[in-house]
Amino acid sequence: MNELGIKLIFADSPRARGRGERINRTFQDRLVAELRLVKIATYEGTTRYLNERFIPKYCRLFAVAPEDPEPAWRAFPRDLDIRNILCTRYEATVNYDNTISVKGHDRVVPDKDMTP
Repeated sequence: MNELGIKLIFADSPRARGRGERINRTFQDRLVAELRLVKIATYEGTTRYLNERFIPKYCRLFAVAPEDPEPAWRAFPRDLDIRNILCTRYEATVNYDNTISVKGHDRVVPDKDMTP
């Protein structure tokens, strides 16, 4: 999160936790019941139903305009290599033969000339 410049905001207040619980209960109660009513049992059918009927209806009922209409997102920095951030990292020691062992598997450490 830090490397991406994202500040994580926890739902520490009872009100915030309640909102999350209510929306989850709403989805569980409404969505599952509606899917049964319209006899949808496939992923494709569910996706289509969500996009065409459930989400638009849900938004009409519960959507609230934001206090600040300015979008909070920002452009992704071009010089940032997302593969080096959204990955699993392990601490390892490079052996004399230029290998490392990760979870019992030996890996060759590539030379700089070999990296893409």
